Amino acid sequence: VLVMRVALGAICCAAVDVELTGFEGSTPSHFEEMNDPVMGGQSTGTWTVNEQGKYGVMDGEVKDVPSLKAPGFVAATCNDKFPDASATVSGSVVMTVRSTTPNYTGFKLAFAAGTVSPSYSCRGGGTLPGSRGCFKAPFTVPAGDDFVEVRI
Repeated sequence: VLVMRVALGAICCAAVDVELTGFEGSTPSHFEEMNDPVMGGQSTGTWTVNEQGKYGVMDGEVKDVPSLKAPGFVAATCNDKFPDASATVSGSVVMTVRSTTPNYTGFKLAFAAGTVSPSYSCRGGGTLPGSRGCFKAPFTVPAGDDFVEVRI
């Protein structure tokens, strides 16, 4: 279980901080859970928001896709409009997270910019026409029960 207090926190360490999204306030972002829908994927998951603690919870199980004999995926996605963070280009994306599976090495943050369809852009990985503008980075979550900041 990956628990995220802020899915994409403030991009920091630049001249200004820009908070991209969170789970409290008047306009929290709308995230949804997505499973591996192609090639007979069998992974499952859920996405919920803990209203009291004001954090999102991604809970899932990744299983091998039988036809590929390779792992599928679960993901939390959000197609909201976000503030312009271009002034923070020299900074980091900061997430506040904790996990019940800190040994898992497949956590990734992905976001798209300058594209008509972010989901198509990220699925295409830049190899399909019109699929540029998706950026992905791996991250790890240290063991422990407390939320910690992870910088990417």
